[in-house]
Amino acid sequence: VGELHAAVTRGLREHGTVLTRRFGRVWAYMVDGHVLMDDANAPSLLSIPLIGFAPPSDPTYRATRFDQLRAPPVVNASEAYNATAGNPCFFEEPLRSRGEPALSGVGSLHTGPGKLWPMQGREEVRGLLRMLERVANTTPDGRMVESYSLVMKRSRSKQSRGGGRATAAGSSAGPTRSLSN
Repeated sequence: VGELHAAVTRGLREHGTVLTRRFGRVWAYMVDGHVLMDDANAPSLLSIPLIGFAPPSDPTYRATRFDQLRAPPVVNASEAYNATAGNPCFFEEPLRSRGEPALSGVGSLHTGPGKLWPMQGREEVRGLLRMLERVANTTPDGRMVESYSLVMKRSRSKQSRGGGRATAAGSSAGPTRSLSN
């Protein structure tokens, strides 16, 4: 088992990374020659420490994290990903007027633009708790959902799926309406 683990790890480090201009070597999740991105669902690049593949201090993970938690700069659409850096599925909410902090995070191609997945990582504990509380408060029963629309300010898509609830339940917060207690 130890030899297999070592071989898989070597293979991932050799063939599962991409060199970017902005952040150096980052982990690859979905690479098709036109876009390099992460998916918010677990397992994902941002969940690497959570699943035990590498510690949060791993240089490739740190570079990946910086890369994936930023929207790509606006450039010529035909320019290769390596020249731009950033996750095309990273979305930020416009500044809020009531003093509430804006939400930001990773979404997914299949849920569409501007929809955050509230199950993206463990390192941003305060931000995730704030997001989980806001998302839970948009549903009638306080349950976690797959994505949250930054435009519509409500929970969106597949409320019956258990992924968001299962991920939230695995955290110390759990899927409750008041997460700050």
